[in-house]
Amino acid sequence: MLVDLEATYRFNDMFRVTVGAENVFDVELDLEGDGTLAFLGARTAITSPFGNNGGFMYIRLAADF
Repeated sequence: MLVDLEATYRFNDMFRVTVGAENVFDVELDLEGDGTLAFLGARTAITSPFGNNGGFMYIRLAADF
């Protein structure tokens, strides 16, 4: 199960900051089952919604002009 979280705080009509995380619990799939793709460097399935890098956190500052 994938869990993504995001929260946004609006300072005023112009500025807002967003803090979020994708794959919060750093879940990874089983190793790639296709021998050819594994040989070419694919650790997990290349079409996986989990991604290849595990969890990801971010901060975004936005301004509307």
